[in-house]
Amino acid sequence: MKYIDTFSIWESKNNDIKYGCLMLYFNIDNWKTIIENIVDKNDLHEKGYEEECHVTILYGFLNDTNPNKVLDKCKTFPALSVFANKIGIFENEKFDVVKFDIQNDLLKELHEDLKEDFNTNVQYSYTPHVTIAYVKKGLGSKYVQVLNEQIKMTSSNFVYSDENKNKFKINDI
Repeated sequence: MKYIDTFSIWESKNNDIKYGCLMLYFNIDNWKTIIENIVDKNDLHEKGYEEECHVTILYGFLNDTNPNKVLDKCKTFPALSVFANKIGIFENEKFDVVKFDIQNDLLKELHEDLKEDFNTNVQYSYTPHVTIAYVKKGLGSKYVQVLNEQIKMTSSNFVYSDENKNKFKINDI
C-alpha cells in the first residue's frame, strides 16, 4: 500500500500513478465570480482556478473498482448543505492550494465507510475541503482568513472519476 499525504495527491495523479476518486459536487451561485474575487489572477500557478466546486470524498480506488458499486453506496447519503467560513491552504514543493475548509462529520463518516468497503491503495489524513485555486509557491498564506460571511454550498450529485478521468454520476446509472 502506498501512503501519501493530501499535498501529494495531485502530484501522484500527474506522475502516471492513477487511481479512482469519489467527489461530491455542490451547487453554488456564481462560483467563478466568488473564487476570482478571492484569488488574484496574477498569483495563479499554471493550474489556475478550480472550475468545479466539489469536495473529494475518497481518492485511491483501484483500477478494477466498479463505479456503480461506489455510487450505489452514496444513494442513501442525505442532501447536504455545508458552510465555508474559513480559507486555508495546503503547501507543496511546486505550488500552494487555496481552499475552503469544510467541517462536516457526515463527509468524514462516508470517507471511512468507503475505505472499509473498497480496496483503496492510498492512505492519507482526510480533511474535507473545497479547492479554490492553485497559486504560486509561497503566495497561499496571504489568502488564509476567516470569512466575514459564510458561503453556503448545497450538494448536487456524486461523481466517480476513474483512473482515466472518465466520470460517472449517480443519475448516469
